[in-house]
Amino acid sequence: MEIVAKICEKILSDERYAVYVVLPLVARGNVDSPEAKEMQYWQVQTMEVMYKMVAKALNKKGPDGARVTDYLNFYTLGSRCERELTSDTEAETHSDGSNSTQVNTVSRLHDISGFMMVADDEYILVSSGPVSQSSLSGKRNSEVAMGAWQPRHTQENLSDEPHPKGRVWKHRLAIWTKYTNLVNPTFRRPYRLGCVRSMNKIANENWRLFASTDPDVRTNSCLLKYPVAIRASGEIISRKDCKMIPGTRIRVLGSRQNFPGEKQTL
Repeated sequence: MEIVAKICEKILSDERYAVYVVLPLVARGNVDSPEAKEMQYWQVQTMEVMYKMVAKALNKKGPDGARVTDYLNFYTLGSRCERELTSDTEAETHSDGSNSTQVNTVSRLHDISGFMMVADDEYILVSSGPVSQSSLSGKRNSEVAMGAWQPRHTQENLSDEPHPKGRVWKHRLAIWTKYTNLVNPTFRRPYRLGCVRSMNKIANENWRLFASTDPDVRTNSCLLKYPVAIRASGEIISRKDCKMIPGTRIRVLGSRQNFPGEKQTL
């Protein structure tokens, strides 16, 4: 919740700020299990709480026409790529007896197993587990985290430059280039509204291609918009074109499974 508290602080101070969060769309293991449905439900509930806090701040002192997605956005990773069909039954036989390989496309969600945070392009935190008190305090889990920064490339030590341009900044740009398959000038200033809307345009188009029933389409890159709709109040609802996670029997919004409280791992 520290992240959304920072967003609200910036909104109330009339400052631009933007947060980009990449999450797995489904849990590891059996994606159709009751446990996975419950985890999906609580993940979306957490997102909704964050969006409602941003919406409340915007109602108090937000720019005219501002949307919660101008400040906070969630993404996932996946791709629609070629799949070769090479079995005897799937190969096309020509009149001369030769076979050719048929090609169509398949949608695959990417595994997100690492935990990394870049703050203000000047500090990077890399962790073997979730960046949370329960994981890193040393009392419950055995995880390790490392933080790094360059003192000469922080906001407080900048004189002529309006934004840090050290190795943390370059690393973040390299990751965005990999996720979007683009070198976009707007990526240089991630807090600006133009950058936020460019990222959302790319991610929404990729999701449209990812979820398409057309066997010949391919995604342009692996960055996908988390497939939910957000109302001005911050409430999360299902998108009309995506109520279920493709390839699973899980609702995008998840569902309660009535597990005993001691069985829930959040």
